[in-house]
Amino acid sequence: MEKKVRWGILGTANIAKKAFIPGLMKTSNSQLYAVAGRKAEKISEFETLFSPTTVYDSYESLLKDENVQAVYIPLPNSLHVEWSVKAMQHGKNVLCEKPLALNVNEVEKMRSCAESNGVILMEAFAYVYNPLIKKIKRIIESGVIGNIESVNSSFVFNMMDREYDVRFEKRLGGGAMYDIGCYTVHFIRHMFGREPVKIHAFSKRGEKWDVDVTTSGILKFDDDLIGRFHSSFCQNGMTYIEILGDEGSIYSKHPFNESGVLSYQIKIKDNNWDVITVDCPDNYMLEAEHFSDLILNGGEQYVSLDDSYNNVKLIEQVLEISK
Repeated sequence: MEKKVRWGILGTANIAKKAFIPGLMKTSNSQLYAVAGRKAEKISEFETLFSPTTVYDSYESLLKDENVQAVYIPLPNSLHVEWSVKAMQHGKNVLCEKPLALNVNEVEKMRSCAESNGVILMEAFAYVYNPLIKKIKRIIESGVIGNIESVNSSFVFNMMDREYDVRFEKRLGGGAMYDIGCYTVHFIRHMFGREPVKIHAFSKRGEKWDVDVTTSGILKFDDDLIGRFHSSFCQNGMTYIEILGDEGSIYSKHPFNESGVLSYQIKIKDNNWDVITVDCPDNYMLEAEHFSDLILNGGEQYVSLDDSYNNVKLIEQVLEISK
């Protein structure tokens, strides 16, 4: 029988309920062992939905359980460093939701803790496991669309009619840039495979909430490469990615954490646009499977801590410039 990593879920956030746990339960090398929460009704809901081996009414109790090998942290952004560190100090491998931290000092604290405790720490950027994203990156690297000139990324939706959302709370690390802008700049960096040398950015702040509700910007890389990013909580616009080369271009409106039969469009020189479909399993399943495989067999993290450090550094710079 194949070994399975025993997972604990630290919190009852919607992303755990709707995305990560369903993905985890599709894997062949992972077991949902424990869920911890602070509200009895939420714990009861998770117990009914997912039937974990055990549940806890405190995060500390889960971390003390020696059976737990991996911990998934879907808590508000401001709590990532605290609970990742506590989990690692208990010898747990940690998969922490994006953004890994709110600043580079927190990333370094987390990295140091992982190294001193001999455990794995990885940021949960599930979209990078998507076969569509991997295929687009391979196309770019093949040179089919020539030299890449620009990579553009947009992630938008409108939630301004909500009375409250943790993503509106500054003290919890809220704001569009941290929540969804982190994807847009990561995608650009992921496609170029390098870091920007110059940044321009602009933000719009909410009337009720002291966080950015829209942030846009331009990243200049060496060799005059340009990346354009846009994120917003208050627009009914299009989420998309676009790669422009000197001999062709690629476009998709399915870049972040979708599954099923997805598509991208590609145009080479003066030819018509071709629509290509890609069968994409659940990104969260692929992510959990990769993390469990790292625990069981070792190997290289698909999202490295250097990658996470550089993304958090860029987000910090964008937020400072766009004030």
